[in-house]
Amino acid sequence: MNKKIISASLAAFVALGCTLGCKGKSNNDGSAAVKGDVKLYTDGMAYSQSAAREEKEVYSLYYEYLGGAGVMPIGGFYVPHASGGSTDGNAKPEGTAEEILAAGKRMYHELSPETAEFIDAMFDMELFDVLSKPGKAPGGYCTDLPKYKMPFIFSNFNGTSGDVDVLTHEAGHAFNAYRVMRKDYPMALMNATMETCECHSMSMEFLTQDYHKYFFGAQTAKYEQGHCDDALMFIPYGCMVDEFQHLMYENENLTPDERNETWLRLEKKYRPWIDFDNLPFYSRGGGWQQQLHIYLYPLYYIDYCMAQTVAFQFWIASMHDRTDAWERYMRFVDAGGSKTFVELCHDSGIKVPYEPGCIREIGSEISQWLHKNARNH
Repeated sequence: MNKKIISASLAAFVALGCTLGCKGKSNNDGSAAVKGDVKLYTDGMAYSQSAAREEKEVYSLYYEYLGGAGVMPIGGFYVPHASGGSTDGNAKPEGTAEEILAAGKRMYHELSPETAEFIDAMFDMELFDVLSKPGKAPGGYCTDLPKYKMPFIFSNFNGTSGDVDVLTHEAGHAFNAYRVMRKDYPMALMNATMETCECHSMSMEFLTQDYHKYFFGAQTAKYEQGHCDDALMFIPYGCMVDEFQHLMYENENLTPDERNETWLRLEKKYRPWIDFDNLPFYSRGGGWQQQLHIYLYPLYYIDYCMAQTVAFQFWIASMHDRTDAWERYMRFVDAGGSKTFVELCHDSGIKVPYEPGCIREIGSEISQWLHKNARNH
């Protein structure tokens, strides 16, 4: 068992609990959000100093699992972050790109009747452009073709686990689009808010877990732990990006050095297990400059963290009762943009991320899963 990876994953909830813990500022029934997304954001993203006690409690768990080691060298962080703690790299899918696509079709056929109908339509209308070729644009995304009431998925398969992520994450977006375009919602109510859209895709990554074996074979367990670790360790980083932006807009006259000092201070708060080991760019606090969202999409990044907590809850629910979890996910997906984020969560039996106790409950469940499934390296 890699104790450093488990401890890093658990510590992620410290950051999220601190950032989303708007205790005393949002009603449990979601009434703070029904006036609109601006109100939801104002209440939901409020920083809570009262979360400090919970932060201290969870950090005690962090150091217990770490065995008192205290910090993780940066080289020891980024490699496990990308590979679930393995020293031999990521799990790789088996077979050709065409075979991976065929495994994806099989996966959705077995997942549910709704996904079987969806994936057949996608293949019948040739709405995947995922094979790499010379001169093709980079990147990957899902977009809509309203005239045909169909989504379209673009990517560049490269023989890595990212190929499977396309068939879970981007297909999660596509599945939502396929469903809502058949509901005859007014256009204004078809597309959900940004944090809601990412719930569709991130949840699909986990709800397809029983079928990842079709892609990874003997390396399935390795992929599962790496996927969980990545999701957990993203959360403190995402919260750090969000708080950094708040501080920048609240203190617009900071010098470049002061901005870097602020980032370093937040690194110690949200990711204390990293030791930058005097790497010039990172040790002086320049890491924030690599995050494009800070420049182009102000205050958006926290949406990923909110969506990840929803995805974790659907995953946990599926481990207890897969049929019930899928029915709840379908309610969430089919509602499109007809309800607020808070209403969607409550109608699906999901806690809003900043409700008291939400993060701790998720952390407890995933901690048990990690202990049960952690691989030895």
